[in-house]
Amino acid sequence: MLRNVKNVSIHQLVELQVSQTPDAVAVVFQNEQLTYQQLNQKANQLAQYLRTLGVKPETLVGVCIERSLEMFIGLLGILKAGGAYIPLDPSYPQERLEFMAEDSQMPILITQKHLIEQLPQMKNVKVICIDTDWPAISQHSTENVESGVNPDNLAYTIYTSGSTGKPKGVQIIHRAVINFLNSMREEPGLSQNDVLLAITTISFDIAVLELFLPLIVGARIILVSREAVADGKQLSQILHQSGATVIQATPATWRLLLDSGWQGNKQLKMLCGGEALTLGLANQLLEKGGSLWNMYGPTETTIWSMVHKVEPGSTFVPLGHPIANTQIYLLQEPARRKNDPLKLAPIGIPGEVYIGGDGVARGYLNRPELTHERFIPHPFSDEPEARLYKTGDLARYLPDGNIEFIGRIDYQVKIRGFRVELGDIEAVLGQHPYVKQAVVIAREDQPGNKRLVAYVVPQTHQDELNSSISIEHFSTDQLQEWKKVWNANYSNSPEDWAGWNDSFTGLPIPTEEVRQWVDSTVDRILSLHPQRVLEIGCGKGLLLFPIAPHCTHYVGTDISPAAITYIEQQIQKDPHKWSHVKVSEASAHELEQLEPASFDTVILNSVIQYFPSVDYLLQVIEQVVKLVKPGGKIFIGDVRSLPLLETFHTALQISQTIASISTYQLQQLIKDKIYQDRELVIHPDFFSALNHHIPRITYVETLLKRGYFENELIKFRFDVILHVDTEIYPQTDTLYWDWQQQNLSIPAICQFLQKEQPKTIKISNVPDARIFLDRKAVELLTSTHKPKTVGELQQSLQQISPDQAVHPEEFWSLKQYIPYSVRVTYSECRNLGTYDVILHNQLKQKYQSDNFVLIEKIAELKPWKEYANYPLKANEKINLVPQLQTFIKKNLPDYMVPSVFVVMDTLPLTPNGKIDRRSLPKPKKDRPILTEVYIAPTNLLEKQLAEIWSEVLDIEPIGIYDNFFDLGGHSLLIVQLLSRIEKTMQVELPLSYVIKEPTINGFIKAINILESSDYSRFLEEETKVNLQSEVILDPTIYPQTNFEESASEPENIFLTGATGFLGAFILYELLQQTQANIYCLVRASHIEEGRQKIQINLERYMLWSDKLNSRIIPIVGDLSKPLFGLTNENFQDLAGKLDLIYHSGAFVNLVYPYKALQSTNVLGTQEILRLAAHGKVTPVNFISTIDVLKPLIFHDKKVISEDDYLANGAGLTRGYTQTKWVAEQLIIAAQERGIPICIYRPGMISGHSETGVYHTNDLMSRIIKGMIQMGSAPNLMYKWVNITPIDYASKAIVHLSRQKESLGKAFHIVNPNPLSWEKLIGEIRNLGYLIQVLPQEKWQADLLSLEKYKENVLNPIKSLFTEKNPQTNLTYFETFLLTSQAFSYENTLTGLRETSIICPNVDSKVINAYFSYFIQSGFLQSPVENPEATTDIAKEPMKMQKIYDTNRYIPLVT
Repeated sequence: MLRNVKNVSIHQLVELQVSQTPDAVAVVFQNEQLTYQQLNQKANQLAQYLRTLGVKPETLVGVCIERSLEMFIGLLGILKAGGAYIPLDPSYPQERLEFMAEDSQMPILITQKHLIEQLPQMKNVKVICIDTDWPAISQHSTENVESGVNPDNLAYTIYTSGSTGKPKGVQIIHRAVINFLNSMREEPGLSQNDVLLAITTISFDIAVLELFLPLIVGARIILVSREAVADGKQLSQILHQSGATVIQATPATWRLLLDSGWQGNKQLKMLCGGEALTLGLANQLLEKGGSLWNMYGPTETTIWSMVHKVEPGSTFVPLGHPIANTQIYLLQEPARRKNDPLKLAPIGIPGEVYIGGDGVARGYLNRPELTHERFIPHPFSDEPEARLYKTGDLARYLPDGNIEFIGRIDYQVKIRGFRVELGDIEAVLGQHPYVKQAVVIAREDQPGNKRLVAYVVPQTHQDELNSSISIEHFSTDQLQEWKKVWNANYSNSPEDWAGWNDSFTGLPIPTEEVRQWVDSTVDRILSLHPQRVLEIGCGKGLLLFPIAPHCTHYVGTDISPAAITYIEQQIQKDPHKWSHVKVSEASAHELEQLEPASFDTVILNSVIQYFPSVDYLLQVIEQVVKLVKPGGKIFIGDVRSLPLLETFHTALQISQTIASISTYQLQQLIKDKIYQDRELVIHPDFFSALNHHIPRITYVETLLKRGYFENELIKFRFDVILHVDTEIYPQTDTLYWDWQQQNLSIPAICQFLQKEQPKTIKISNVPDARIFLDRKAVELLTSTHKPKTVGELQQSLQQISPDQAVHPEEFWSLKQYIPYSVRVTYSECRNLGTYDVILHNQLKQKYQSDNFVLIEKIAELKPWKEYANYPLKANEKINLVPQLQTFIKKNLPDYMVPSVFVVMDTLPLTPNGKIDRRSLPKPKKDRPILTEVYIAPTNLLEKQLAEIWSEVLDIEPIGIYDNFFDLGGHSLLIVQLLSRIEKTMQVELPLSYVIKEPTINGFIKAINILESSDYSRFLEEETKVNLQSEVILDPTIYPQTNFEESASEPENIFLTGATGFLGAFILYELLQQTQANIYCLVRASHIEEGRQKIQINLERYMLWSDKLNSRIIPIVGDLSKPLFGLTNENFQDLAGKLDLIYHSGAFVNLVYPYKALQSTNVLGTQEILRLAAHGKVTPVNFISTIDVLKPLIFHDKKVISEDDYLANGAGLTRGYTQTKWVAEQLIIAAQERGIPICIYRPGMISGHSETGVYHTNDLMSRIIKGMIQMGSAPNLMYKWVNITPIDYASKAIVHLSRQKESLGKAFHIVNPNPLSWEKLIGEIRNLGYLIQVLPQEKWQADLLSLEKYKENVLNPIKSLFTEKNPQTNLTYFETFLLTSQAFSYENTLTGLRETSIICPNVDSKVINAYFSYFIQSGFLQSPVENPEATTDIAKEPMKMQKIYDTNRYIPLVT
């Protein structure tokens, strides 16, 4: 027995188990198996053989073997010989296999004979074919080998893809694997009674668990082939039949299983790892299986380093706890110097995951620099050789001790200056109920334009559809949509085939082609001898008028009232002739008013493609069958063919695509078009399956369309005739021929028929000349050596002769020459591009009405959804994108909202089953789904602008009414857009117009005005606003009672702006300083979403506490809408319970004009006052801005007091300040009507003086970052900056608002101790940022000369620094500096007297805290190392930090 399992090798543990259970089955693959003894002996023979070739400890041996029993023998044999294996997956590209062979310098490769041709040329490598070389290998001893290997020798080297795409070989020693296996044996646990299903490629390190863990405990392995693993249905079947008790898989494979309809197994232990396990997937798995384990760990620390058993009811899936002899640390991002110590991340703060312990790899093969970078000395260990592996994963400690995975540090990106954590965006998208999977990446497909792109797999409703769903469920969106389309077509065209345009040309289908199609359809229906007819979807009578004269009774229904009106008008012209015809408006399922068994023929021609789903079709047919009398028929015409759907779109795209694009791009385009197809497309087998579902359907004919014209109506469609309660006679004495196998021809068939006169002959597998080349195009695109471009594909098709194909009309024409009826049907063997022909001797048919049929093979029955596409999927995509845009905007800041959403069927996967982010496609230049109808540019100017828009936005096509921002534009792209227009067209459009009407049509209006003599008037109108006329408070806002001051504490408080910066801190202070419930107005679709937005905002600024959650009550509404969008009842109810109102909400933008901000800032304030006046009168605390009084400084006022008043807003030129001034006037007017008010005028608000938390999109942070980006600052000697820490401002406002002496007063919230400009620049430079001080004029010139598309945060707001107020001759920024010491604050100081609320000086310590936050949040990059820097960022240690160690939770005091 092995006494110390830590000091053994992998194969020795296997040998120990062999000695205990030699005859137990170890591995099963398909119909083969090996016992433990047999596996061990064969591996020993291979090991002995390898020893003769020089294999010893540390020798690298490649393994490139298909999944088989030989694979196990090969791996175990290498270990027994003392070597280390390198797995090479045969499915990998040759280039990757070649790199791995060359990089590792492996001397030996074990493979199989049939794989030799797939492998690259390998110099100096001895190749062993384990299959064909086995006779020589089997000559060696079957006894165990003494190889001399020790626990510190290599066990395997496995190649993983690096961030650059260059694979790197991770070296794992025996000791690490033994530690892992021993830990896994205990938890999650595996025993001799288990059966493990092995599905992972050996090139993925997690396969080590599947390969060796069962072999050291005596369990059985069921090895699954690569093909079966990739097929969810096969895998589901194997999982069910194998009796497996344990399976390990990636989230992608688990989704594959669930999507395949896996029924589950409550005895199954499920391991999930390789990527983050979402809560949604975890809940699905827990419903299906037994226990579920989340596994976490990188290859570099030997497979899994943490495990967690997921319990039902969990609110999230943590990483878990470390496995044996493993330590987990979350460390903060290092400070700016290389020698700064690593710091443990506090609770709640993201940190990088570092892993130590026995599992840490030796390093990367032949990559010493990378090894040194990623495997660092262990700072928390006393062992001198101990190391930590730097995973690159982000996680955070939760207060309960769990670790929450956030994402990859690689997935932290900079977008327009903001650091964005892609995992946060993915997590929010994953919360949307219609999202199955979501991946977000940053793409820079055009230099300088980095944008966020979200790839989404929708959670479709197709799986939920079944025949039990009520038919009314479908008679909504899609049916109403088609109703509008056809009603418009029928109203605007005299022809019944209005709207029938050729998909290939875009032009109307020629009249003669439609006429032939109609005539052949009428002939086919009349051959059924109809008398009492119901036509569903009769249109304007295309079939009704030629068929009805042959009938005694004809009922037509259509969804279009215009169509019905037209038919009724025609009937009125000759009432006697059409007296037997009745028409009415109805959808296809609205048949209740019709009598059962009252029709012998029902027609649904060119209708069902507009049905919403196969289930709707099925239910319509069920109803229709009840209306048909015995012996009757249902004619379903013009059915689009599902088997030919790919062929149709392939032919269509080849005809419309330029020759130079690649065939890969063509295939992607075809796939997209199939996905976007909004018509119902049916498999012929659906109709064959109907008689199993509806027994009254006794016989089904599936017929090709007739006609010589080769258009889509004929080539890709078919007709169906359902025979109801019809007596049939199975045909006997039938000859069966195969056209291609027997090399037939039509003359030869005619000759045979005339000579032999057989009763019936069926000829199968006839190539259809109409689609022959279209099918060849599909085959070429899927071939191994496919053409590289569309042009090459077209050339290849031209070289193919269609001589062997036959046009179906050649068979139909035979009945003119021989006495045989001809029926051309879909191929019974379902060979695409072929058809069957049934020829029946008319002379040998006893009665003309005899129904002789051939009994066809019964196809395997499937779920209904598999017989059709899913047109609602396109609708779901159309609806999903705007839903996601709205959803994510409500939950994340604007800079985290993806510019583009790409909806995909599936996400690309690596061979290891992980999402392959590198293979995510570049977003197509597809116009997103917008509410505006696409109107194409027509004239030259529209086309020029559309082309510029398309270049800037990378979207095509652009409609002239498309909104720039809806297409993914943002502030930096606006600048680039206007720059391109200026360069290309020599027209300088004002930014204000982009905001006012950001469409091509709007731009043209602006250009027309610019070129006219009215331009000056236009500019004046754009910015001019009569503020005095805006100061009109709604006369209905008047208190009905007098204000009664309450002596008690407030119980209910209303707050706006809780999702903003100042509003969040006011909310926090209200929760701290009162016991009141805080009603927070928030834009959201429902209360829970509103609550989440508030929580996310408080968490962002480190203010959240679960203890306060119950007192925050979201009010879902919109400040810009009357009554906030609430019902009158809810508005009154809210008003009746309030004790205080804090109005902090506003649309803050220093560039936008007054009109763009009016609805929120002015009208929103009016609604606040309406709320205060309803019921009992409620005091209003209004948050204004110091800027509303700035013009007074130019009125010879050196100091502006809180009681000063600006009677006229004419001196205010910025839209935001104008709206706040008007809002203040409304507040003052309300005070005169009896509503108590207080006004607070904050200056420039800065971050928290202690935590450093900052609103990084405000003006001051932009100024700081913009100067750092430019590397320069203006020389503003003797100028001052007044910035007020947010913690002081919020504390002061809430305290002052609670003093009764404050009512009716105004308060300036400014810093009594301004910061000199010189000191600010000096502090920034001391932190290590290189900033050159330039004369102000030079700095302004540099700012103006910045490329407009350059990513500088000052670019969109240049005007604040360069455009001068004509009245003051100063820029906004100069005015800001000039007034930094101009405002007194006596009321504020008096109100705060005898409190501890004091405004902190913005000194080095405070600035240090700000910059620490800037860097930590990703807003700023760490400065370059500067030996003169004298200030350390983030020096202060945390009071209490926590780390994980093996199975222990240890508080660490620092």
